[in-house]
Amino acid sequence: MHGGSTPAGIASPHFRHGKRSRYFRHLPKEIGEHYQAALHDEQLVSLREQLALLEARMLEVAGKLKETKIPPWEEALAALEKLLQAEKGEDTENALADLQRLMREGVDAGRFQQFVWREIRELVQEKTKTAAAEWKRLSELQGLVTVEQALSFAKAFFVAAKNIGLDPELLKQLERETIHLLPPPED
Repeated sequence: MHGGSTPAGIASPHFRHGKRSRYFRHLPKEIGEHYQAALHDEQLVSLREQLALLEARMLEVAGKLKETKIPPWEEALAALEKLLQAEKGEDTENALADLQRLMREGVDAGRFQQFVWREIRELVQEKTKTAAAEWKRLSELQGLVTVEQALSFAKAFFVAAKNIGLDPELLKQLERETIHLLPPPED
């Protein structure tokens, strides 16, 4: 009654395209520059770099296992034997100190190995999640076609329809209807 339905989507005067963020003006200059660069990065949603970083970190952390001194259990056993012998003599204090030092080294080495394995497990879990997200993103990209691909397909379709002798009036009507399906041109 009052001139038709209210325009929706891009036709609406209230449509927000998201080109200017309300947060952008509050960012420090350095972050704003990185933000702008990220907005124009075509690979922004790719997780390849993050996967490579996780892989590099995992290799670095796994390398720490080589640095871990194996608990000196044979030395500890020898120190215990020395202590048992010292009980019979007077060198008990030195033998006890050696045994205590060796036991502490063993405990520290065991704790460090636990820490490294915990970090490796966390990195593997993070890499698994990131790889799954990247796989999903790449899989979904395979289902998408670019505008150029869609236009090439439409052109090939119309050439084929013309070649098989489709009614020219029906072909023109089909072309007009197809044009309405295309997205609006970008600014």
